[in-house]
Amino acid sequence: MRACPKVCHNGIFYVNLARDEEATVASDTQKALTQHRGAHQTGQSQSASMQPTPPGADMPTVPDHPDESVTANGRPLSVQLGQRVHQAIARLMEAGVAEERPERQLQVLMTAAEVLSSSPIEGKHARAAALEVATATACYLRRFLLDPTWEFIGSERPLGGGRGDLLFRSTVTGEWLLDEVKHSRGRNDEPHLRPQIDRYIRGGVERWGEAFLGVRLCSLAQPRESRFYTPHSKRSVSLRETRLHGGVA
Repeated sequence: MRACPKVCHNGIFYVNLARDEEATVASDTQKALTQHRGAHQTGQSQSASMQPTPPGADMPTVPDHPDESVTANGRPLSVQLGQRVHQAIARLMEAGVAEERPERQLQVLMTAAEVLSSSPIEGKHARAAALEVATATACYLRRFLLDPTWEFIGSERPLGGGRGDLLFRSTVTGEWLLDEVKHSRGRNDEPHLRPQIDRYIRGGVERWGEAFLGVRLCSLAQPRESRFYTPHSKRSVSLRETRLHGGVA
């Protein structure tokens, strides 16, 4: 697989996802974002509607190891973006995801806007943050959304001494599954992430026993490198090779 070219904007490095269907995720989001903005620009002057687009903003992007020295509101920007992506995904799971793509695109944009309205990222990063949160959220829906038999239980649920990102329960089998969503990390970070995932697995087994299937590590920056961790093996497997890979058309 060829390496993903990167672009830089405001000190944040982004990875170009122009590979197969990943390109559709961000290009659809960018088109919908453009249409959404256009609908609210009626009556504005032409000069106001022709503001320059930040470098790389028209490219399908999700951040790949953002520079944590870049800050906004006094905190690392990468951390703040990850938190808002988690919030947006959780809100969509709670509300129910639209089945048709146009409605889903608008739903993602509106949800990202709501999250950033309640928890804004101010200053020069605001516009890039809006696109990034929407794109990363759309990526989760396209690549990791489980089928309707999985009921969303909640987000940030206490488990194994930490807080799991997204918790699901099968309405058919009664099995439990945890998603750990990483908005800027991939397979290369597995040694760093493994202790956290192991704690979740131990906590899941203690609470649900054999009904706990394991943890999906959903990498929004590198979806194909996402992994699945089970209580029965010390080795992870490619999420794509399991029945839990998820994703919508």
